[in-house]
Amino acid sequence: MILRSSMLTESLRVNSLTTDKFKTGCISVSMALPMDERMAANSLLVYLLKRSCEAYPEMSLLNGRLDELYGAILGAGVSKNGEAQVLTLSITSLADKFALDDESIQLEAAQLLSDIIFNPNVIDGSFGDEALATEKRLLIQRIEEELNDKRAYAFNKCIAYMCKNEAFGKDKYGTVEEIEAVKMADVYAAWKNMLSTAVFQITVVGAADSDKVASVFEKNFENSLRG
Repeated sequence: MILRSSMLTESLRVNSLTTDKFKTGCISVSMALPMDERMAANSLLVYLLKRSCEAYPEMSLLNGRLDELYGAILGAGVSKNGEAQVLTLSITSLADKFALDDESIQLEAAQLLSDIIFNPNVIDGSFGDEALATEKRLLIQRIEEELNDKRAYAFNKCIAYMCKNEAFGKDKYGTVEEIEAVKMADVYAAWKNMLSTAVFQITVVGAADSDKVASVFEKNFENSLRG
């Protein structure tokens, strides 16, 4: 088991835990952003990105590609770390040694995850009105479900009260009112802002070659709005 951590640039970090103990491997990309007025748009963005990409513009096509990768699983989430909102997209796939015909499943999974982040299904600045409406409804539902968890509700209320004048006191998703007010232009601007300002962290767990995985993302990172 080998643990490594490196910084390719000030805004691109790579962590890896190399081990052959598991039958699957996980690649996750976390993007840290300030907790500001874009929080609701950022939250919607990460779930919109999970739905499709330019190469697979429909959920059915993307799910078909995941099936081709031996049933790879795509995940998305939003968390809070200090005064940063962290958007995370991940993919869990079969370890290469279990694939047929010497396929590099984990590198293909890395390429798919990179495409989802850097080459989304956007037409004329739009992720699709129906998709946005659906993700708004689901995000508000997530917030409402957390209200039913008494322990989480009490904890969040305590943080909000204690840190009411600090960014840390904000909800990781933004408020329901902010989510309802998000327009498509806001989400598109949030994606552009994420590419140009977020701190990216790539985490590779499993037997995959972390250097090769990192290079997949590094190429797109260099071609993004950083330049």
